[in-house]
Amino acid sequence: MHKRTVPLCCPCAEGGENMTLYNWLTLLGVPGMLTALITFIRLQVKQNRAVREGLEAILRDRLLQAYRYYEERGWADSDDRQNWENMYIQYHALGGNGIIEDLRRKLFELPIRKPGIIEGKHERRQSARNC
Repeated sequence: MHKRTVPLCCPCAEGGENMTLYNWLTLLGVPGMLTALITFIRLQVKQNRAVREGLEAILRDRLLQAYRYYEERGWADSDDRQNWENMYIQYHALGGNGIIEDLRRKLFELPIRKPGIIEGKHERRQSARNC
């Protein structure tokens, strides 16, 4: 068997001209650049996925902590609910699952204010202003 080798200066198909070093670099450089570009894109996709999954995990942890705090306290005011809802929207947009949805429902079932003292003070201030 005879192996065919291609010298640096070989006759081209067009008129028998010799290929220059520039022609070879162009021929070999384009596939190399495409390979580098594809490798870069794959790396970016992998890193982007890791950041998304990490952020989702942090949001899930934060939502769980906040819910447990509000549940133990027994109430969540409108600011608490709004902050929790903002985190939940981003968590859900990242592909969060249904476990947190159940906590969301339970959170919004909690009273808006602490029973007793806060409502009593607020009501007394209102009645004093009306006199």
